[in-house]
Amino acid sequence: MIGNTNRNWVLARRPDGDDFESALEFHQHGNIPQLRDGQVLVKALYLSMDAGTRMWMGPRQDAYQPPVPIGAPMAGMMIGEVVESRRTDFAVGDRLRTFGHWADYSVADENSGLFQKLPVEPDIDLPAYLAMGGPNG
Repeated sequence: MIGNTNRNWVLARRPDGDDFESALEFHQHGNIPQLRDGQVLVKALYLSMDAGTRMWMGPRQDAYQPPVPIGAPMAGMMIGEVVESRRTDFAVGDRLRTFGHWADYSVADENSGLFQKLPVEPDIDLPAYLAMGGPNG
């Protein structure tokens, strides 16, 4: 059973140099996103913090991804498990790699960036799909 709150990390301010910790705030009162047709609700298992993430925390407008707005949940690559689906090709329990929020739950669809179903076998090294087997690997 999914509760009705969604914990997430929010970008509270742009980081000063390498001081990322003071730029982020942990919120425990967000809402669980509602799904539209073609979307899945994903429970985060692993979140990625990579060079692109640092770029999105800053004000640059010349990157492949716009900056995360101040006050918005931090975004990045994630691996998660589908907990609700409004798609015929993804079922509850499926795992995927996609672009989402640093939150317990994110909404994903084919417009989220990378949207890839992953194997569910118990011996699969899921974090490898964010590292060597991931988009930066």
